Amino acid sequence: MTANEHTSSAQTPFETDNLLTSADIARMAQVRPSAVSNWRSRDNKHFPQPVESRDGRPLFAYDDVATWLKANDIAFKDTRLEQAAWSFFDQWRGKSDPVTMASILLWAACLASTAQNSTAAKSDWNALLDDTGTASADEILTQCGNLAHSLVEHNAKIQEDNGGNNTLALALAEPKELKLLESAKLAELLTFVDTLVARGKETTDRLCSLILETSIVRQGRMSGALGRPNSPASALLAKMAVSHLEAHIPGGKENVSVYDSACGILEDCLRFHEFVTEGNRGNPAVIFHCADNDADGAAIAARRFILADACNATAEIVVGDSLATDPYPSVRSDVVMMEPPFSLRFNPDNADARWRYGLPSRFDSSILWVEDALAHLAQNGRAFVVTSAKTLCGSGESAIRRALIAAGCVEAIVALPAHLYIDTAIHTYLWVLSAPDKIRDTVTMISIGDQSSIYESEGEIPSWMRAPLQWFARDARSHAATPFAANALRDLHIVTRTVRSIDILGMEQVSLLPSDWLLRAQRDPEEIIRMYQKNLDDIESSAETIIEAVRAVKEFTSQPLDSRGANLLQLGDIATIRTGSMLVQREEETSEDIITLRHVREGILPSTDPQAETPQDEKSNDRITEPGDILLTTIGEIRSMVDTTGGHRVDRRINIVRMDKPQWDPEYVALMLEGSWNTALLQGSGVRHVRPARLEVPALPLEQQHRIAALVSARQTFNIQAEALGRLLDTVADAARYGAAIGNVEISTGKEER
Repeated sequence: MTANEHTSSAQTPFETDNLLTSADIARMAQVRPSAVSNWRSRDNKHFPQPVESRDGRPLFAYDDVATWLKANDIAFKDTRLEQAAWSFFDQWRGKSDPVTMASILLWAACLASTAQNSTAAKSDWNALLDDTGTASADEILTQCGNLAHSLVEHNAKIQEDNGGNNTLALALAEPKELKLLESAKLAELLTFVDTLVARGKETTDRLCSLILETSIVRQGRMSGALGRPNSPASALLAKMAVSHLEAHIPGGKENVSVYDSACGILEDCLRFHEFVTEGNRGNPAVIFHCADNDADGAAIAARRFILADACNATAEIVVGDSLATDPYPSVRSDVVMMEPPFSLRFNPDNADARWRYGLPSRFDSSILWVEDALAHLAQNGRAFVVTSAKTLCGSGESAIRRALIAAGCVEAIVALPAHLYIDTAIHTYLWVLSAPDKIRDTVTMISIGDQSSIYESEGEIPSWMRAPLQWFARDARSHAATPFAANALRDLHIVTRTVRSIDILGMEQVSLLPSDWLLRAQRDPEEIIRMYQKNLDDIESSAETIIEAVRAVKEFTSQPLDSRGANLLQLGDIATIRTGSMLVQREEETSEDIITLRHVREGILPSTDPQAETPQDEKSNDRITEPGDILLTTIGEIRSMVDTTGGHRVDRRINIVRMDKPQWDPEYVALMLEGSWNTALLQGSGVRHVRPARLEVPALPLEQQHRIAALVSARQTFNIQAEALGRLLDTVADAARYGAAIGNVEISTGKEER
């Protein structure tokens, strides 16, 4: 049976039913899930109705959604192939670690791809597929091992000794976890990768990268230390490296050497090859010299390189501690790229020639990566190394930084945003390094982080860095792994300042933190005057509301409040309590018409207009609030507020309280629910909580409730005015700092000093 016959004899993993979840639609249109929720909730959008449901989730027909997106001029990609591949993998791996299983899948894809491309081994691969239906797991693994061995042997005979064979052997080495799989699982896996490879090299590589990336992102901090496909940081390093080659090596090079001694899953190198060969750049022969001390990560790196089928490129990947033992002592590369671990305890060998600029504290030796990069850099090369802030300003590394500046090795430092990596939220920094340059007497400080707006530029970004940094500022957000990262990569600004080396060397403790050298942005006095007048107008225009609030207080205190003998009633006896219907996992992704825990805790309704539909949307299970509904949370604390407009959907962690009879003022009830006697009911060893129905409300006459509710309104007015006064005071402080003249100031025409 041929490979094609084997593939077509049974249903393939890519035969989908063309049904999409809301999350699938979001990926298809490259929008947030909240955008899809908005489309669905607005009647005037006429979004397609679900055709069925699965596991409580509505499913939509692909053709219906595609037609609607086209009609509304919304760009989208057909992601059914990706969804089908992930669906198979997610079902196949079961409860096993996703990254480990993704590595096994990459191994199988490498085996299938290499065998299919080998005339001698293709028949062996087809025989292996035919036997999977009856063979035991041990027999299947034995056949896989024999096939891998023959492929490596055959490859060794036809390739020069340039590292390529080493990489293939590492890629096809049998994963130790493979022995845990049953024969049926192995058969499913081999059939899947055979179907995958039949779709072509580009599709195979793309879908394997997608499965690996999704697995890493889902594991988060547990598996992100080795990098991830589609990383914006890796893309930035690769674009910087390609830009350097174009700027500093006129006419390009026929052979390019790249060094990465902390290569992880090889993302930096693969992106470099992608960028260096795109467009009209030509196709240089690229040699990757890589290493990593994580054996599993190195194996994934080798498999990714084989699947990428990088034309005119070879790679050698050494497994081992590259700081303890130099993996390539004679290599001097045109490009060095590293995203090493951010903290490192290591006792370096004093005799190692790489540490010519000094030895750091043994408590954090991360700066050794910088020295390792310089030791493997060609005379006209550039190194790009990402580190934490401590490497730039820690006292234990000051002498090394001084030596690096004095030698002219540091061309630029780039401050990057927080949340750039999924395994840490810290701010990171990119070193741009060259071989020693006695002529260099400046360092370019650049910030492209989430705090850049507080600085202003003085000077220009080096021309060869401009395009990569502008790409990062503009497009990095679209490659974010998490919503937190997307927020951190929003509205990035590039600021720069060229600093004289002598000024840096003049510091007792040499700091290379850009924030220590960039100029703080100066406030425009005219803008301060405008803000002062606006804040003053806000206060004066609401003076009447303050008068009314004071009047409400006086009216309340002018009459007694006699609540002796008032009954205490439980909320469950006087109101209907329902939970919201919306599942909110990340508030920053939530549709703008949904009331979340943050809204209730801050006492502020969403800023968008409420929905205009009927209180209960009959087309869905969404629960829509009515005017006067009380929104209540009893998770950790008791907070309540009144939805005065209605028409909102609500987070399911929030209770919608609707009074059964008109003898209750909702503002009064909301205040009573937060009373100290109810707070005392909170229980629990972890997050304290209480059943909403148990909360107690004093049953006062409606007239007395209105009086108390008027005080609640007065408090809100005072709070708003206090916030407005705070903004006015901030403006006054800015005026004092930045020399603005506010109020009715007479401008002197004389020459007196101000």
